[in-house]
Amino acid sequence: MAASSIPPCRNAPTWPPSARAKTPTATWWSNPGATFPRLLEPREPSALSANIFDTIAAIATPPGTGGIGVVRLSGGLAIKISERLFRPFGRDSWPTEGRALLCGCIHDPLTDRKVDEAVLLVFRAPRSYTTEDVVEIQSHGGTAILRKVLSLCLKEGARLATAGEFTKRAYLGGRFDLAQAEAISDLIGAKTEKALENALSQLDGGLSRDLKEVRESLLEVLARVEAAIDFPHEIEEPKPSEVLGHIEEIERKISLLLSTARQGRVLREGMAIALVGNPNVGKSSLLNALLREERAIVTDLPGTTRDLIEENLDLGGYLFRIQDTAGIREGAFDQAEKLGILRSLEAIHKSDALLYLVDASLPPAAMPFPAQKKILAILNKIDLVKDREACLAAWREKLKMRAIAVSAKSGEGLPELTEALVNLAEGNPLVPRCAINARHQAALFAALGSLEASKEALLESLPLDFLTIDLKAAVSSLGEVTGEEVSEEIIEKVFENFCVGK
Repeated sequence: MAASSIPPCRNAPTWPPSARAKTPTATWWSNPGATFPRLLEPREPSALSANIFDTIAAIATPPGTGGIGVVRLSGGLAIKISERLFRPFGRDSWPTEGRALLCGCIHDPLTDRKVDEAVLLVFRAPRSYTTEDVVEIQSHGGTAILRKVLSLCLKEGARLATAGEFTKRAYLGGRFDLAQAEAISDLIGAKTEKALENALSQLDGGLSRDLKEVRESLLEVLARVEAAIDFPHEIEEPKPSEVLGHIEEIERKISLLLSTARQGRVLREGMAIALVGNPNVGKSSLLNALLREERAIVTDLPGTTRDLIEENLDLGGYLFRIQDTAGIREGAFDQAEKLGILRSLEAIHKSDALLYLVDASLPPAAMPFPAQKKILAILNKIDLVKDREACLAAWREKLKMRAIAVSAKSGEGLPELTEALVNLAEGNPLVPRCAINARHQAALFAALGSLEASKEALLESLPLDFLTIDLKAAVSSLGEVTGEEVSEEIIEKVFENFCVGK
């Protein structure tokens, strides 16, 4: 078949494909034998993507050399392009329906030269990740090989996919909603077990179900009010106290979702912990003890640490970004130490919590930091203290808080410190199933603002039309989270954070 015989992209399947299933099936990411589910109806592409019918291609594996690399295609020409490039072993033709796994060789159709041996996976619409025809070419993972395979795909009629375009097409095709699409990115970027669990819960629809429940409750209130407006003689106007009660219950549920915002940031970005204290109290030694390696320079001279040292640490499934700061003292000797102290103060301001270290062998002193942040008081060098009980009691009385006794030198007390850090990161165990991100937080705050305005309309006895305006605005804001009511700008912003090939 000549290259010119490949049909143009305008002959790609029409929207929406008539063969697509309309009901969800088993969760495909947890059941290898399940078909890909249809969670939502396909979205109208004209308002969201001008290039939805193009066939796209990209390298789906990370840059660099590896045993296996994957080039992914999606679109109406994905199978035809693959037929031009791939020759299966032991067969003259391709299977004409269903899924397929084929072993064979990739050839350049112009020169007929062999490029590589590969495995080819075929997923026909709608039972694929994107709901389109999808082909994955699994070749050896060399950089030159993958670039060659991708180049051949582009020459045969595909175009290079943009960041996150495969997942964007899955969203537009109704595979999942926008919150679940974001969970794909979180899943890829998860650095700890807890971050992975949260991403999987969101992908499984945990957040979407919580929001659906809230949004449906609000739609019921809106429908009751609009019915009274449209049929004033048949339907009695709802009592303000009744509507107010429903709105306040909805506000409570939204506030509960908003309470997970901090937890979401900790899971996705890690918890910033600043090691602070006077010079020579053992901050660098404690950092080395937590990391179990000699990361920071340790000497007996005060003021050794001049610049911030930041290291990531996985404790109890949570990511901690531990910052060793310069010791803070008055009368710093040189300009370098002064600059280090300024950076320490900046780190304290930006941190989520402080580990305030003191030398347990010295006389107790009051806490120098205001109780505006979460602070763990650490009594280091406890191995130098003879009467430990008296020492702990004296320091706790002076600091007005619990103190954990440790020895960075011997490792004593580190399990208790680790447990305290994990407790800081865990937050409230009674929060909903998933922790929200910054985009969700902004939309939920907007919904709360609209609900507050609707309450004012009720209390001021304004006409019901004013009430419906604010209720509709709240419904719209809630719909932004899952993508039921969302602008193209927001969609582009969500998917631009994905990697190319996903």
